[in-house]
Amino acid sequence: MSDFIFQVKELKNITIEKYTLSNEKYEQKLKELQAEDTLLAIKILYSIASDSKLKVTQKRALAVRSQKLLDKEMPEGYNVAWLINTFVEFKYLQNGQLLLPANMFHKLITKSDGNMMQDIFKAILNSQYNHEVSNALFHTSMTRGDNVKNFRESIIKLIKQEDKSIWINIDYLVNQIKLDAKTLKNITNNNKYCYAFHGNSKRIQYNKIEHLKVVVRYFLKTFFGIMCQIGLCDLGVTEFQAYNKEDARILQGIPEVGTRFGNVEFYKLTELGSYVLGFDTSFESKNDYKLLLNDYNCELKVENSNNLSDVYLQKIATKVNNAKYRVDIKSFMKNIDTKQAYQHTKEIFTQKVEHLPKNWKQFFTILDERAESISVISKSVVLMKIQNNKDILGLISSNNKLQEKVLKADKFHIVVMQKDFASVKSILKEYGVVV
Repeated sequence: MSDFIFQVKELKNITIEKYTLSNEKYEQKLKELQAEDTLLAIKILYSIASDSKLKVTQKRALAVRSQKLLDKEMPEGYNVAWLINTFVEFKYLQNGQLLLPANMFHKLITKSDGNMMQDIFKAILNSQYNHEVSNALFHTSMTRGDNVKNFRESIIKLIKQEDKSIWINIDYLVNQIKLDAKTLKNITNNNKYCYAFHGNSKRIQYNKIEHLKVVVRYFLKTFFGIMCQIGLCDLGVTEFQAYNKEDARILQGIPEVGTRFGNVEFYKLTELGSYVLGFDTSFESKNDYKLLLNDYNCELKVENSNNLSDVYLQKIATKVNNAKYRVDIKSFMKNIDTKQAYQHTKEIFTQKVEHLPKNWKQFFTILDERAESISVISKSVVLMKIQNNKDILGLISSNNKLQEKVLKADKFHIVVMQKDFASVKSILKEYGVVV
């Protein structure tokens, strides 16, 4: 490819000259790598983590069952380990016995898709850890602090000067960055040198001017690789990793090594990327699904179904066939253990429908009353106060399992042993009663 081609409308028929580290030249055509659907992955992760189904081992690795569940529900081929590690770092998940959503995650998920990704991208830009170096071709000292944040901001400024709808060559941006001590310090925390490239047996210190351009180049390749991971840009990549002539000359003599985004050559912003970077003032998510409710029974259909709708409906409904689900009190409450969880699940449901028919309003009226019907007063033996005594006492008197557990029931209270409390809660939940 000629050096003067720095932007194109289409990638087809573009050929790039590449070199191996033994200086063999060959040509590669570009192909398009589409942005990851991280918005969908985030919502699925939140849904699964909210049910406390994500567990980690003592070695801080995902438990086997958790990994299998995520592999099943996430978009095909999605790098869920990267997403979890990122969300632990940014305090959206708690890295303990359970990977539970933190309050920041609860707040994040209530925002619109575009604003949600704006927050995440801002967190990535402001991160004081050099994620780009950890995925790139070279070693540096541990890079932390505001320097790398400032360098990312300078890249964003360059992006904003270009056309949002065309493919831009990475090297076109590289050539606009000053190769001076300030740039080297931003990337490596040192204004004199960077360390050896991957594959060297010794940590040789490289001259800052001679080698800085390759460091900057691979920083940008990885930066756009991360942007692709979070859905902000598509990439133009070669099929195999190789090097341009300048890099091959510098890297000659080291073993053949790989870097995750080393084959990135072009980028183009997605609609989401255009919104997050401020080119557009609105963004319409393609992952939204709608629930179409039956006016005569508690059955529903899904419009624009996807992985997220499947995950959500598995929690509250019974699948009748590929297009139809049935909801009853037992199915709706099967994953709900608190009044807050009930309100959150109901809120998501009502957001996904155009309107609630009369029969569905009656359904939620019953659940609303039952969700507030009992509160715990004492926990030595568990004393529970009944708000809606006729309805609840009727349930208790007609359920043999509850009768076995309840020590005493009158017009206003239920008494059970502490050891039986979990069982009583589980039985009551099937009727929409949350304790």
